[in-house]
Amino acid sequence: MKKGVSVVVCCYNSVNRVGNTLKHLFNQKFQIPIHWEIIIVDNNSNDKTIEFIQNELSKYSIDLELFIVCEKQAGLSFARQRGVLESKYGYIVFCDDDNWLNPNYVETAFNVLENNSFIGALGGASTAITDPSILLPSWFLENENAFAVGRQSKETGDITHRGYLWGAGLVFRKNIFVTTYAKVPPLLTDRAGKELCSGGDSEFCARVILEGYRLFYDDTLRFKHYLESDRLSISYLKNLERSFDLAFDTLSILRLKVKLRGQTKVEKIILIIRSLITIFLSTVVKKKRKFYQYNINLLYFLTGVKFNGLKKIVYDINKL
Repeated sequence: MKKGVSVVVCCYNSVNRVGNTLKHLFNQKFQIPIHWEIIIVDNNSNDKTIEFIQNELSKYSIDLELFIVCEKQAGLSFARQRGVLESKYGYIVFCDDDNWLNPNYVETAFNVLENNSFIGALGGASTAITDPSILLPSWFLENENAFAVGRQSKETGDITHRGYLWGAGLVFRKNIFVTTYAKVPPLLTDRAGKELCSGGDSEFCARVILEGYRLFYDDTLRFKHYLESDRLSISYLKNLERSFDLAFDTLSILRLKVKLRGQTKVEKIILIIRSLITIFLSTVVKKKRKFYQYNINLLYFLTGVKFNGLKKIVYDINKL
């Protein structure tokens, strides 16, 4: 695998967003020459995204490898997977079509992974930006992390205990991605066309940990996250929260697998007993179906007894 950085930009109807994203990528600066490329993945756009990108490229005279590929299977997870498989370099950056990377982003990403072999995935901080005529709503600050905005830690360092990094601006080792998804395809599709889904980034981070690597935050790794006006409504926030709920079972069981690494049979039995108590409390006392459903799947995960629930997903997780 060649030494360098592949920046994967996934697009779905991105005409109104991707122009500034490309501009910031073309403005990347390097103190020492680094091999890098940009992979544009079109995920079934119908707004002439590709024509727009090709037109933008004609405005710049830069010596840069840039490739455009198509992924017909709807879903951000599948588009990202296609971008990784098409890439030629060992380090990958997921740059969403609304991420404006700081000029040193690619170089910083390369240097951190190159000098720290224990880091499997790396994330940074972002600042929300929108159109000049629009103000961020009053509720946004307390919910900014749901939009991949803000800082992911108070300071630079290992944040494996957090369990996840945002997919926006995510940096990681290609070999981890290829290895783990060769075992089990994506369990969560993430955004699919106009359908809002979540959890693909958290799923991958769990896979990184299961492969024996660490998650890391670098406060110097920064970008602006452009938010269109239709994403700054209460209805969008509620849809976003609903998408998190839909991913709840899958991510909870994945995180449990991470937690169970190296535990004894006694410790596993204790987890089963706690789960039985939780099922009783959630169904008889609190009547919270979501946690009841999760714990049914938890018992299946721990014991192999086929209760009703996410049998296929739990089976796949056991293969990781």
